[in-house]
Amino acid sequence: MKWYLMVLNRYFDFNGRSSRTEYWMFVLINFFFTFLLFLLDYVIITSNNGLEFPPFSTFYSLIMFIPSISVGVRRLHDVGKSGWMMFLPLIPLIGSIWILILFIKESDQGSNKYGENPKTLFQENKKLDIKKDEFEDDSKSENRKQTYTSSENYKSKKTTINPLIKTILISFFSILIILVFIVYLLMNGSEKKDTVEKINEIEKILENRKKDPGEYPDELKEITVNRPMRISLIKDYWGNEFHYEKTNNGENYILISKGKDGILGTSDDLNKNDYNSK
Repeated sequence: MKWYLMVLNRYFDFNGRSSRTEYWMFVLINFFFTFLLFLLDYVIITSNNGLEFPPFSTFYSLIMFIPSISVGVRRLHDVGKSGWMMFLPLIPLIGSIWILILFIKESDQGSNKYGENPKTLFQENKKLDIKKDEFEDDSKSENRKQTYTSSENYKSKKTTINPLIKTILISFFSILIILVFIVYLLMNGSEKKDTVEKINEIEKILENRKKDPGEYPDELKEITVNRPMRISLIKDYWGNEFHYEKTNNGENYILISKGKDGILGTSDDLNKNDYNSK
């Protein structure tokens, strides 16, 4: 998780270098979060026929777009390549393979024109656990001071979060919570409302059929003949075809949704009297 936070802390940083570990750990954790949000979107979309836009995974992807690019640029810097090579995937097939090879390539040894080797800084940081006070009065330790300062800067990038990034993260999770609440409110009762609205619309069509040609259809699917747009109308919110039958020698009819389980005669059956549709 520390690598993920480190990348977020360098949200707009397109300079310097990022190690292979930093890049791929970020990719792994970012994929994990995206997958969880995708599952949440899937549950919401499949339970709400009127919603086709995946809000959470899309919103998260937009938030992560810039840090994903910036860490990719720094990874290219780490192997001595220009950040403009992020456009390599625009070259069909070859470009994607080429940039993948660069991303899995070992870091340039020592410093390059983009900065010091992040792996070296990380190792120095683990070995060098000496307080700055020990160097302040030592005029012969300038090189050690520089090494300490570099590793301290590297360490601070890993263990602290920039206030701007913290604000972005707090805002993201706050908006996420609000979106979950809004979606819950929108979904609450929507399945019944949608189904009853279809029942009302079907009843209007049936009454017109009663006037002309003068009788109700024997089967509900007859109202879809030559009317392909009505095919979805004869199915309820859950995708089950409405139960329909004529009664009283064809003078009346029964129209019922079999509910989520698709079985007639169970507790989740629904007719228009079971919901006060607006």
